Parts: sequence; C-alpha cells; structure tokens
Amino acid sequence: MLKNILEVSPRPLTAAAFSAYGEVVSTANAQKVLSVNDGRAQRYTRMATQRSLASELKQEFSLYRLSPSRLPVEASYFERHPLSTQLFYPLCSARYLVLVCPALANGMPDAARAQAWLAEPGVGINYHAGVWHYPLVALDEGGDFLMLMAEGAGAQDCETAAIPITVCVNSLIEN
Repeated sequence: MLKNILEVSPRPLTAAAFSAYGEVVSTANAQKVLSVNDGRAQRYTRMATQRSLASELKQEFSLYRLSPSRLPVEASYFERHPLSTQLFYPLCSARYLVLVCPALANGMPDAARAQAWLAEPGVGINYHAGVWHYPLVALDEGGDFLMLMAEGAGAQDCETAAIPITVCVNSLIEN
C-alpha cells in the first residue's frame, strides 16, 4: 500500500507566523537590553518563557549535536512534550528546519496541516507545551544546539505518534 505524501515548503521563521506553536527566540525579541559587567556586555532579557505543568519537573540544560541533513526530509512521525515547553537555540551557523502540526480533536497530530519554517543562524525556537513537532533538522552543516526543557524521573513528558501520511520537505524558500 502506498503512503500518501504531503509536500510542504518552509517559509522564513517569524514570531507572528510561529506564535500558535511557540516563541521565536532572538535578540530582536528580547523584552529589555541591559548594559552589564561594567559596560563590557549586553544582556538580552526575557527572550523566551519556560513553563512546566508538573511540579516534579526540573529545568534541564542539554546540548544537541545535529548531523547535517539534505533535502528531501521525510517525516513519518511527530513528537510532543505535553508537560513542558522545549527551547532550542543554535550555537552554530547552520540553518535548520522547523516542522510542526496542530493536534486533532482526539489529541493526535494533524499531519495534513503540517507547516515548516526555515530558521536562520542566531534564531532559536521555544515550543509551547503539547505542540506536535518533528525533531530539528540541521541544513548545510551540522552543529550544536542548546536545549532547555523541564524533565523529571517520574513524569512521562515525551510522546511520539506515527502519522498516516509522509510529510515531505523537498525544497527551500529563501528569504
């Protein structure tokens, strides 16, 4: 049996376009810029808000080392974290692909309404709790990404779901 394929093209990542799924994390979106360390540094404050819906979860700082990928990218599943937000911020100069979809009434991913964005270097994302997403895909080159998320031993905060169609990104829309 052939699987249905939905082709999506990513658009440039903007705070307005991504707001239903999370926050765009960049210095341009900081609520305040402070001069610190005797004027030798600038602190960009409140670039994103981390949330946890379970008291036993604690903020964890991790590093993801992504290998470079080439198009096409084919997604056959999505994942979500229903109890916490999840922030990724690039520590590299790689562009990367962000692929999300809304939930159906039954809570499962609505892959037929998947959307994709092309994130530029220096711009991160912070998924809202419960947002269905595909793992980040580094383009052009691999690289390191900071990941911040609330995690805990007793909480089950990572769900994956196979989808009935393949979501395929086979071209990029440039800025």
